[in-house]
Amino acid sequence: MGSEWKPTSLGEVADLLTGYPFKSQYYTQDKGDPRLVGGDNVVQGSLRWDNVRRWPREMVAGLESYWLAPGDVVLAMDRPWIDAGLKRAAIGVGDVPALLVQRTARLRGSERLDTGFLRYVTGSSSFVQYVLGVQTGTAVPHISPSQIRTYRFLLPPISEQRRIAAVLGALDDKIELNRKMNRTLEDMAQALFKSWFIDFDGHDDLVDSELGPVPRGWAVTHLLNVVRLLSGGTPKTSEASYWGGEVKWASAKDVSNCSGRYLVDTERSITTAGLEGSAAKLIPKGAVAVVARGATCGRWCLFGETVAMNQTCYAIVARRPEHETFIKHAVPPIIALLVQQAHGSVFDTITTSTFEAARLVVPPDSELNRLTTALEPLEDRILANVYESRTLTSLRDTLLPKLISGELRVPEAEQVIEEVLR
Repeated sequence: MGSEWKPTSLGEVADLLTGYPFKSQYYTQDKGDPRLVGGDNVVQGSLRWDNVRRWPREMVAGLESYWLAPGDVVLAMDRPWIDAGLKRAAIGVGDVPALLVQRTARLRGSERLDTGFLRYVTGSSSFVQYVLGVQTGTAVPHISPSQIRTYRFLLPPISEQRRIAAVLGALDDKIELNRKMNRTLEDMAQALFKSWFIDFDGHDDLVDSELGPVPRGWAVTHLLNVVRLLSGGTPKTSEASYWGGEVKWASAKDVSNCSGRYLVDTERSITTAGLEGSAAKLIPKGAVAVVARGATCGRWCLFGETVAMNQTCYAIVARRPEHETFIKHAVPPIIALLVQQAHGSVFDTITTSTFEAARLVVPPDSELNRLTTALEPLEDRILANVYESRTLTSLRDTLLPKLISGELRVPEAEQVIEEVLR
């Protein structure tokens, strides 16, 4: 790193704006109106649009400065850190038109600061640690605009900024491509399953059942006749020899925070001694895991590999190998129904008795085999994309601090990427 890298602060080189106090009585659900981006919409690295709020297009006059643009970085100022990470994201092309809401910061580049480079400065572990160190408040931790502006970092020449952003951006683009590909594959699988096993396309000979008309020869049965319901356990946290081993240990937090169909990494791991010394047990790859209690009751995912699990989740495992693919697609809609029926004075709860009441329609083995042949290649591709994205994410997170600090130069980073992906 030469002398051309200069110490600076976000306040010196970035354009920072906080949002507008939109009045809730004017919110709309009209998809033709611009979306509002507030702290609730910002998650780790992306935006979520469930329960989106919108602003009447006829009321946007005078709000020109609050329009967001692709590449802008947004940061939640209230509770900026959650279990999943820093609530910071870059605005994508698909996120606009959108307006910035109060208590949310928008950061944008300038003549001296490339917006792409800014994205990675604010995505660095150094920035995360800075936010954690300066946020104030206990009930609702928060960070101020002046604190954001005070963050200091090294600023390379604009040409080097763009090269760094291009290298890291290529990795992020591939990760995003994998995410979109998996969404498409999941939609294809869901559509095929619905056609064959919910709409019964191609079956004209239907008979009445307690779940409505079903193809002749298909069975209506209790869910627990088809699956095993497994619980887990937690090794003693005071026993150091039980923790930090080679056995991945899934918690409700892991399942709740799983951003895709498959969970392949867990926050904590246990040892074989921890497994044997507790109620935890190994859950096979492909099992459906569902959070059984708490605020995220009903969140589910598939285990991408064999893992252990704690007692706040249930694992749903097919009793027969022929049912494995079928269960992956039949159980999630049942879980949604179970959540509606869940009970609990403080938190929603799913119990064994809740599962005992669930029923489903089970096709003959010939139909199950046809489903497996059609869908397992899609499932394999989805899981392969998850693993590739994990490798790319790890590589990006390793290179990011070294590139933006000048420890590693772009040609060296490109060589590392080539070697890893070869």
